[in-house]
Amino acid sequence: MLLVLVDYVTKRLAIHHLANESVKVIPFFSLTYACNSGAAFSLFKEFGSLLTWFSVAASILFVVLIYRVPYHRFWLGLAFTGILAGAVGNLIDRAFRGCVIDFLHFYVGDMSFPIFNFADTLITLGAITWLLAHFLHKEEATADPDTNESETE
Repeated sequence: MLLVLVDYVTKRLAIHHLANESVKVIPFFSLTYACNSGAAFSLFKEFGSLLTWFSVAASILFVVLIYRVPYHRFWLGLAFTGILAGAVGNLIDRAFRGCVIDFLHFYVGDMSFPIFNFADTLITLGAITWLLAHFLHKEEATADPDTNESETE
């Protein structure tokens, strides 16, 4: 809930302080307000309500996944928590604003990357952590000679 709150507060600050102007922070990064009715990278703008329902389904799925994570798989639980917090943060925007508030903007010269937010960062870091947890756990399982064959079947 703390991560969702941080996302909410940063988006409120963006709405109030960036709606009329972009703030250059460093030569390749600015705070720029954007209202994104699509998915990542502003794709699928015409499917706003479908994206809302997808966010609801994803949130429910990750609540179940978090509940089922074994205690010894801390990083997997952390990954699912990040993804869930990001999904809920963006879902709140979609449900109450009709779009997701984005404000973090990286660019190099004339090349501009898609504007994103804290929730998107949580989802991305959660997905990366999920992949790492999966591959590292797989290596641990194959490297452990004490594993009983009946436990792995």
